Amino acid sequence: MSGERGIMQAGATAALAAAVLTMIWLLMLLILPAPPSDATPAEELQFIVEHEAAHIVLYAGVFLLTLVQVPFLVALTVLSYRRRGGLALVWGVLGLLYVVFSLYAYWTQLTVVRGLADLFVNSEDPALRTGALSTYLTWGYNGRLSAAPYALDLLGYLLYSMAFLGFGLMLVREWGVDLVSGGLLILSAIAGIVGVIGYLGRSALLENGIVLSGAFVMPAFFTLAYRFQREARRG
Repeated sequence: MSGERGIMQAGATAALAAAVLTMIWLLMLLILPAPPSDATPAEELQFIVEHEAAHIVLYAGVFLLTLVQVPFLVALTVLSYRRRGGLALVWGVLGLLYVVFSLYAYWTQLTVVRGLADLFVNSEDPALRTGALSTYLTWGYNGRLSAAPYALDLLGYLLYSMAFLGFGLMLVREWGVDLVSGGLLILSAIAGIVGVIGYLGRSALLENGIVLSGAFVMPAFFTLAYRFQREARRG
């Protein structure tokens, strides 16, 4: 039982951290500069160099937000497993796959893409500039499914939304804080799936589902933090 108590305490801390980081992420989306939607790959690389600090803050922030999901998802899986059994493990695995895929995607933006942008803008060798631009097409978070980080992040977010849908359907069968948490997770999942469809279909309206998903899950982090802490006290 002491092991489960530790998992719940870690989950509660992670949930609170995720709530704060989600608020920061939503704020960053509003205030940080973004390249024009019709920017060419060359213009995107130029933009990254000119706004390097904003690029680092955005991707470092979302990297941390994704990382703290690990103890949160583990705690949510343990809590759901107690009530509903092995199906909770399926949703937990889907959630952790999201973490793996998205951490990779964001890390490449902080390392590989920054290096490519610097090379493209500052190199005087035309061959190096051309190579950097060509490589960016397969490494950039640039709205192209041919770019592995972008495609993996979309896949990860789809799995994340499916996990939240599964956990949410488990939680809404209970009363009190579980019902509230489950409802918020379901709303977040639906919005997230709509957002992924929007990115795949290049629909600016539907893409907003990703932001709406974050707005729904943020209060769920608080309610689940309370739930995890309550379980930890019970031991």
